[in-house]
Amino acid sequence: MPVFADTQALRESLRKAGLSDYARRIEASVRPVVMFVRRQEKDDTLPVGTSKMAGNPDLPPDAPWPMRPALAAPERHLAQLRKQIEDIRHPKPSMSASDVEGLLQTMRASGATEKDLALMRDALPGTKRRDPKVDASRIAWLQARMAALQTEFPLAFIAQLDLGQLSALPGFDPKLPRSGVLFIFMDAMRDDDGKTPLHHVYWHDARPAALRRREWPVELQRWNDRWSSYGHPASPEEAWSRLPMADRLLPHSGLSVPHHWKTALPQHSSKAIWAWFQGADPLQLSPHLPPGDTAHGGNFGDRLGGWPDDIQGHAEDDVDPAGGHIAVPGQTPWRHLFSYGGEYHAGARRSDSVASGDGNHFLMIRDEDLAQRRFDRVRDTYQST
Repeated sequence: MPVFADTQALRESLRKAGLSDYARRIEASVRPVVMFVRRQEKDDTLPVGTSKMAGNPDLPPDAPWPMRPALAAPERHLAQLRKQIEDIRHPKPSMSASDVEGLLQTMRASGATEKDLALMRDALPGTKRRDPKVDASRIAWLQARMAALQTEFPLAFIAQLDLGQLSALPGFDPKLPRSGVLFIFMDAMRDDDGKTPLHHVYWHDARPAALRRREWPVELQRWNDRWSSYGHPASPEEAWSRLPMADRLLPHSGLSVPHHWKTALPQHSSKAIWAWFQGADPLQLSPHLPPGDTAHGGNFGDRLGGWPDDIQGHAEDDVDPAGGHIAVPGQTPWRHLFSYGGEYHAGARRSDSVASGDGNHFLMIRDEDLAQRRFDRVRDTYQST
């Protein structure tokens, strides 16, 4: 998504792209945004209340760790997990034995060596040799998820944002609370069904000094010590419960342009606006760690407010399929609350989710719900390339 430091940079970028005729309308649709650069640091060294991802959250002393209740109707989720277990125990090749043999015969007739044939046989979908240890770990992981869905289970900590500090920035969304801390947690046990949000957002109107750093619940620590991504066995030499790092979020203010403009211009300008969105432009704001800073980190697409940086389609349409097409760029009842990249550096105390990868999670909220501070009504969607 095009983000600019100010309106002057936006206008100049549009002029260079041959889009000056639309500059006033596009400028009227921009929203302030805070883009974050992650800087990995030891969690113990970060002041309480620091805006960060991963690590241990800083919660009010009387606030319980957020929990997900047992699913009221888990059967569809359980059936999907049972199917995955069955597929591991009894894998079905995507090619029949006769089709595989026919392909190998063709290769043999073309002069392929026995080594080449053996490599092809192993590489064919559904025919590669399986690792019993990995299969057993994944089955145990799937069974444990089935049990977790049928009982109350703690949510995984994702991020905390010091709104009091961030509100002083020009990129801060004026619709957001100007005090307190915003916490983002996620249900790491459940697949994304597109209906029930995976993320849970909490706003505590408390000063950071009143917060207390909280260890993750034992259930989540044991879970992450046993399994890594997608049920693979975790390395005992790198126990998750001993991971020391968090990602400090370094803010950068800008003005964001909604992706709605990609398809809003007349045909003679449609290619130009599309190229403007997709192309690199030195006038755009693209923050990174300062030169010479050797810490792990970078720009993962994390941002507060503004417009969502869509990857596949409009995030507003994803969270509200029945809401109707966005007819006028910038006119929608939904606001982008927060989004973050699914990838992260090793060493960070962050729980893997089954509904994540190298894409971005977008958290959206209706204007009316934001005005009433109804963060329990946040909707979410995940998009990847």
